[in-house]
Amino acid sequence: MKLMTILASCAVSFMVMGTAVAAEKACPPEATKLEIGNLKEALKNSHNRGFLWKITKDGHASWLYGTIHVAQQSWLLPGPDVLRAVAQSQVVGLELDLSDPVTVRILRAADKPETTAWLVKTGRQKAVAEIAQPLCLSLAALGNVPLVTQAETLSSNVGRGLGYYPEYAIDPVFAGLARSTHRKLVPLEEAATQRVILVGRTKEEEARKIDANLKDIASGKALSGLVEIATMWDKSDLPAMEKYATECDSAADVCAQDEAVMVSRNTHMAQKIADMHDAGLRVFAAVGSLHMMGPNGLPALMKKQGFTVEQSVPAVKTSL
Repeated sequence: MKLMTILASCAVSFMVMGTAVAAEKACPPEATKLEIGNLKEALKNSHNRGFLWKITKDGHASWLYGTIHVAQQSWLLPGPDVLRAVAQSQVVGLELDLSDPVTVRILRAADKPETTAWLVKTGRQKAVAEIAQPLCLSLAALGNVPLVTQAETLSSNVGRGLGYYPEYAIDPVFAGLARSTHRKLVPLEEAATQRVILVGRTKEEEARKIDANLKDIASGKALSGLVEIATMWDKSDLPAMEKYATECDSAADVCAQDEAVMVSRNTHMAQKIADMHDAGLRVFAAVGSLHMMGPNGLPALMKKQGFTVEQSVPAVKTSL
């Protein structure tokens, strides 16, 4: 079966697994599956989005692709250059394999009872619930996940009224392609590490993350940031995304902490990609676009490992 046909099959079977939407007329519509009748035309008209690099070493190539985790439905189908890179690969690498039940169990594991009690006592559980209501979201559908996960879910859903849904995240499309075409799907990070990054190590750290999410939602920063990143990705505006990645309007210590975490994650992913490539495999690595930016982004780190790095999307090609 040709890759384009398999892609269409993946898109049709793309299942929505997001937060339940309250049944109110004023609420945005729920995310839906792609209609099969529109797929042929959509595939014909699909164009390159995001950021793609071809990396070459020891006589063969691999690819780095920057994705986004909240998108519009019409962006799900990869453009021709991106799809060609997948077709030429043997392995698809993602930040995590969210089809793995062990990974999901680690990420969704409930807070410790004492943490939950403290978050209730400090009013944060009530604050999260109150913000969910005007966003037309039912947190009950998430189950007993950490409160910070609920807050982050709210942040990722603020753009639904404008057509931006976390259910249309780009990464799962490539997971589906890997499974359907019998390519190996490899997580580039560990679930336990991601859990610490998302939830924090202490109840105070989780509380700070909750407060930051709620503040950004209330101020409109969550929505404006989401739309800004999505627009840059849609247009493959690499200079704007690079500039965005270097700016930080938080306290200096928070910026330094976030940068240190990003550098650590990128270094780990770069080494894993290099190890697979050095073993003779052609790797298509698709991770969030911010992991690609700056001197500690994946393209720069791969160059330090001896790869020739060529920019493919945007279309103007340059070598690092």
